[in-house]
Amino acid sequence: MWVPVPKFSEFIRENFGSEDYIWWQGDFVSDKLTSYSMYEPVLNNTGGCTNETAIEVTNMYNSVKNNGGFYIGRYETGIDDSNNTIIKKNSKVYNNIKWANSMNDETGGAVEEARKFDSKSGYTNVTSTLVYGVQWDAIMRWISRGTDEEKTWLSGNEKGNFKDEDSSNNPDKTGNNEQYQVKHIYDLAGNVWEWTMEAYDTFGRINRGVSYANQLSDFAIFSRNSVNPDQIRQDIGFRIALYL
Repeated sequence: MWVPVPKFSEFIRENFGSEDYIWWQGDFVSDKLTSYSMYEPVLNNTGGCTNETAIEVTNMYNSVKNNGGFYIGRYETGIDDSNNTIIKKNSKVYNNIKWANSMNDETGGAVEEARKFDSKSGYTNVTSTLVYGVQWDAIMRWISRGTDEEKTWLSGNEKGNFKDEDSSNNPDKTGNNEQYQVKHIYDLAGNVWEWTMEAYDTFGRINRGVSYANQLSDFAIFSRNSVNPDQIRQDIGFRIALYL
């Protein structure tokens, strides 16, 4: 799904809604992209990153600036019976996957799977990555400019698979409920938390979007949650982004 970014100066990390919903600390990215220290996934150069990420984030920012947006997976990432990473409606959500081996080793988890998705899928004109926090906030900003009904997704009253909505208290298949979509993007809230490239100081990576294990009233679509990168949990999956 194409996410428009009409003003590149607004392509920044941002607080949405009440601070009560945001478990995150650190400086926000500036729209003055003059040094890598101002980029994700590091906060004041403490989060750690590889050269591959430094190149990736630079290319991603330049693409958004030149093309006015980026692509986001319409569905949370799924996995098929052959253990292939897929973006497909009604697939088994790809949970129980760590961010990567560590803050500084970006292999062995969701980061690596997201980066391999373009070549494995035969895409030649786009580059796939794990969602960056600044991209997630761009989606929130896009929603905030939508219809009155779409704006309710930012009020804490999202539609999703939450503990108090699903008595089985399990992750659902991707895109299973048509009511759980906004801007034709499914399960931004209330199925599984989604790993992002955003860092929390030196020891955590940020999940966004809330999971089935949470109460509806406890969180919002823009929530941030910090987890050690090598943790594997049933309530955490990921979503793939792509840039031109």
